[in-house]
Amino acid sequence: MERLCDLLFELSSTERMRILQRLLEGKLKLSHISQELGITVTETSRHLQRLQEAGLLGRDSDSLYYLTNYGESALTLIGGLDILSQNREYVLQHDLSVLPPEFVQRLGAFKGVRLVEDTLTGIRLTEMMYQKATEYIWVLSEQILVSALPYIQQSIEKGAEFRFIFPEDLNPPPGFEPMSGALERALPDVKLRLALTEKEALICLPYLHGALDYTPFIGDDPEFLKWCHDLFLHFWDQGIQHSD
Repeated sequence: MERLCDLLFELSSTERMRILQRLLEGKLKLSHISQELGITVTETSRHLQRLQEAGLLGRDSDSLYYLTNYGESALTLIGGLDILSQNREYVLQHDLSVLPPEFVQRLGAFKGVRLVEDTLTGIRLTEMMYQKATEYIWVLSEQILVSALPYIQQSIEKGAEFRFIFPEDLNPPPGFEPMSGALERALPDVKLRLALTEKEALICLPYLHGALDYTPFIGDDPEFLKWCHDLFLHFWDQGIQHSD
């Protein structure tokens, strides 16, 4: 625990974090770091020395500073805390325990993902996402989004694969007819909404009292897509194949 506290102390400086983030892009000399960050050479040197002593940085024979493997790993893990801090008010009001722990540890994948501000916009973006899908549409949801069904059907007819995970006690809306070719699995309970295609993904999480918040996080960053892809397969593997 002492080493963790020491590491967090070194990362608690805005200037040192900026240095680490900049060196993710490549090696730099002290003078260049000082110039790019807009701080004095003396101050930059002091920060670099501390980061070196912490094992986060190294310096080669050309006096170029670089991230060590330890430094790169620390930045990767700290990315999740960065996401939590940027969305503190959201996290305080929502239940992240519905996510498996290994996915909470990978919340750094949400970098560049945006939170939609209202439900109607979220629904429309979901419909547009399905409409643009050409390879697959995977959905984990506690209910059927009726307005999106025509877009899903169009994509299926064009060759896209459709997978749907739903709760065992799901009651389809009146007049609903199962989609031909859909792959379906059921879970005892579904506490979040997840939808993804080969191009985009979104996720809705529940409030602390259990009701689902339909304003989604949505994005197309490859790391976020991979996170959503893996999360869907996690639940897919737990699901029971549905039969009419």
